[in-house]
Amino acid sequence: MLGNARVLAESLLRFDGGGVDAAGSDTARADEFRLLAVADLAVVTDPAGLERPWRALESAAVGHAFQHYDFITGWLDTVGRARDAAPLIVAARAADGALAALLPLAVTRCLGRRVIVWAGGESADYGSGLFAPDFLSRLAEGDHASIFRRAVVEALRPHADLLHLDRQPETLAGQPNPMIGARPIRNSDSSHQTELGATWDTYYRGKRNSHSRRTDRSKRRRLDILGTVRAFDATSAADIDRVMDALVDQKQRQMRRVGMGDLFARGGVTDFYREIAHRPFPHGPSHMAALEIDGRIVAANWGLVRRSRYYYVMHSYDEESAAAHYSPGRHLMYHLMQWSIDHDITTFDFTIGDETFKRQWCERTIDLYDDVEPLGPAGLDIALALKAAKPLKRFIKSQASLHGLARRLRRTAEAI
Repeated sequence: MLGNARVLAESLLRFDGGGVDAAGSDTARADEFRLLAVADLAVVTDPAGLERPWRALESAAVGHAFQHYDFITGWLDTVGRARDAAPLIVAARAADGALAALLPLAVTRCLGRRVIVWAGGESADYGSGLFAPDFLSRLAEGDHASIFRRAVVEALRPHADLLHLDRQPETLAGQPNPMIGARPIRNSDSSHQTELGATWDTYYRGKRNSHSRRTDRSKRRRLDILGTVRAFDATSAADIDRVMDALVDQKQRQMRRVGMGDLFARGGVTDFYREIAHRPFPHGPSHMAALEIDGRIVAANWGLVRRSRYYYVMHSYDEESAAAHYSPGRHLMYHLMQWSIDHDITTFDFTIGDETFKRQWCERTIDLYDDVEPLGPAGLDIALALKAAKPLKRFIKSQASLHGLARRLRRTAEAI
């Protein structure tokens, strides 16, 4: 498996009965790794060489859709290429040759420094690895997680000046996330999830009181007055392109209105979303849907599906249509929740972001953490700057007036 991949030889740590053949290692270190039942830990620069074991791992692994092979390689081929991000995949292999863990990382440049980040960038709402369930359980014992993380950091040290891992969920399937260090920084956002229940009607009535349901019915009647309303799932290439066109256009207009930078103006971003959208569920991870009135798309959504979880990632509505007054985005979300229940999906994951509407639906909030660690002297200055800036960003976002001011300043700067 890993023998077919192009491996950085200087980063390959092998563990056998006699010890560890890596510089500076000793028998005690080998004993530590023997506790983890790890045969080798490799840093791989060619994801294609790992495709087969990667896909085998993701089918049963603890982790998220954002670390699947299709998502990561799609990002590397589009956004990653535009940013000169080079893949750096950490693969831990068990004695039987199967992958026990995989960390999809990439090396980018920041102020002349080499920085290791989670591959997927801001397109990945969760930064994480994929872990075989038994291996993740083993890492939760004693100080096994710190042993594993230390080995990963040492393997990466020759390849960059700074390790910057962000948006990391505090737990994975109820177990501590082994890649979160001893002194992490709270991300400025959290993520939010809800359990859907057995039927849509039961779930909906449990979340919306009689007054709210009455308001929903009234708004739906008003939508019906505007024309023929249809919610549909985009499965054909033509429908996928049509919904993606509407989604990008609506999001761009929304971002301009609130003073956000244009996500889709960044190199490779639109190409990435289009590429991944053309791998629709059930044979791929993507799911696109829209609400239209007389053929005009008034709300659109792109999400991901992984086993029993729906990721409600990117959604929009047409702010310039008459339908905008009657919550077309919410009605599309209802369609997505019903679709999820019909497909035996139990968790509806609103992912990252603390928008107010999520509190109406979610029973669970997941804290996200960032790790900043210099790998050498050249990374110290950026590490200090990031460690100072992240708590400040979180504070600003928690204060509505300061957050609004920051957005206005950013909008003014972009207009100059």
